[in-house]
Order: sequence, then structure tokens, then C-alpha cells
Amino acid sequence: MTRVADVAALLNGADVCGVGDAAVRHVLLAVDACATTVAEAERLGAGMLVTLGGTVTAHLGYRLGAAGIASCVVPPSGGDECSEAVAARLGLVDARPLLPRDEALDTVVAFVPKPDVEYVIDALAEAGAGAIGDYARCVWTAEGVGSFVPLDGARPVIGAVGEVEAVAETRVEMVLPRARRAEVAAALRAAHPYEEPAFYLCELAARPGRDGLGRVGDLAEPVPLARFAAQVAARLPGRPGGVRASGDPDRLVRRVAVVAEAATEAAAAEDLARLAADADALVTDDLPGAATGGGPAVVCAGAWATRRPRLDAVAARLRPSVRVTVSHAVTDPWSLHA
Repeated sequence: MTRVADVAALLNGADVCGVGDAAVRHVLLAVDACATTVAEAERLGAGMLVTLGGTVTAHLGYRLGAAGIASCVVPPSGGDECSEAVAARLGLVDARPLLPRDEALDTVVAFVPKPDVEYVIDALAEAGAGAIGDYARCVWTAEGVGSFVPLDGARPVIGAVGEVEAVAETRVEMVLPRARRAEVAAALRAAHPYEEPAFYLCELAARPGRDGLGRVGDLAEPVPLARFAAQVAARLPGRPGGVRASGDPDRLVRRVAVVAEAATEAAAAEDLARLAADADALVTDDLPGAATGGGPAVVCAGAWATRRPRLDAVAARLRPSVRVTVSHAVTDPWSLHA
């Protein structure tokens, strides 16, 4: 049985309005919490409404509570899941962060008796060590000899109190996110056979990570700006008036930068233009004045259209545990185009 609290945990600890122990069989995902999506949740008989934004007003909260529907807002993604999803929808090749966030990494070095090496490595990997890009359980080892003298009060696994002992040991080195330091150290102490395991942790220099603000990548083939804007409108539908574009309609577009939540990131127009200076076009939600002379062309697709693709990634995380419906209700605030 999946509970409300279980869904929140899958969403990286999202704050929930509702009873945490209540069972959930059906979740409605939507971009915004509003009267339209609340009504949809009621109609579907969903036990939970999960949204990317919007404030649950007292009136909406009363409706949800009366219907027995819990609600929560998905926390912002440290990897900018919105921009990543939009880049995928636009078919960008080799998309990477526009502004990478540095990774804070450590190295753990431990000295382990040879018979216990694999067990200790497995424990460290399970605690979060040894992940490098698309590879897991990455480790470097070397053979050597460890020597020690157990003192009074020690209860050595190998050797005797007061006597010099030498043991064939393996030096184990693995990288780990700095945020997992405590968990990795605890796992090492629990898995290591010695009463006092020999190990140390070193901080590594920060390096650009795979996550960060925005995405930048190339189209499979260059197209004029006018055609590219039409492709954006077709692949990111939802804005009643269509997308807006600024730039020469005949300008060829190959490299595209995406900042799906430019407005919420509070990124100034000139900062975005600077970050995307090497791109031919910048795709955003709604950021007036982002185009500057000599910079990239700008295509504004609207807030709802640039957030909706992220729902598919959220749904993929939830579906193994609960039935999920992704709302197609367009809740873009600009509902009229004259």
C-alpha cells in the first residue's frame, strides 16, 4: 500500500497538505494548483494532487480536504529538470547545463584486510560512494601491509595485546558526494572487521557537475528562426497565442539554449543573454527584453508550456508505486489572444 508520505518521499521530501498515513491509489499530476486541476482531481477520484507550482488557497484547500485529496508541490529540481525536459522535447543533441553547478566531492581512503575487501566496497557503494557519471561502484585498490600494536583495553580481531602485528591489507579509494560523508563513514565503520578501522577522508577541489541551470545543445540540422519558432510551438503547446520570437526570421538556428524557468530563477535578461551568447536561440518561459543586439534570438513559449514536460519525468518516478494521471489542462495565465 502506497501512502501519502511515500509519495512525498519519492518527490524528495515535498511538503504535504493531508494525512501522511492515508492510502493513495491514484495521483493527479498538474502544472498548477487551481480550480481547474482541483476539479479534475475530484472527477478522477484521485487521492492526491501533485503540482509544480501554485498556492493552495483556503477555498481550494477546503475543497481538497472535503474530497479526501492530499496535495503537495514538487520541490525545485537541483538539476533543472524543467529545462532538461524541454531540451529533450526540442530534440537537442548532447544537451548539457548552461551554467553547471560545481560538485562538492570527497575521497574516502580505507585499509581493509584482503578477505573483507569486496564486502566493504559494497557497503561504501550502497552508502553513496563510488558514483562517477554513469558508472557505479568505482574504486581504486592497491595491496600493502598494515602494522599495529593493540594496547591494553583493545579487543583486536587479529593479533594480541602488546604484540606487533602485520596484516596483508588492501588500500581502497572511492569518491563520494560531500553531503554523503557521514553516511559513508558510518557504513565503513559498520562493515569493516576491525574494532578501529584505519581510514581518512579528503576534500577534493570542486569541479563542474552534470547538473545546473538551463541546458544548451544542438539541433540535428540548422533551420531558420521562423521555422524553429514553429517547431517550439508544435512541441511545447499550451499557450493560447502561440510562442513569441525576437530576431531575424531568416537567421539560421543550430545551437539552442534553454532556461525553462527564467522568471522564477530571477535571472536578469542581460545575464541570460550573456550565458547563452554562444547559442543561436534562447528558449525561455516569459522574459521580456531578453534579446540584446548581437545576442541570441529569443523564443518565449510561456510558463505552462515550459513546465508541462517536467511532469513526464515526475510521473516516471511515481508510476512504479502508484497509478498516475498527467493533467493536460492548460492553466497558462494568458488565456486570451486578440
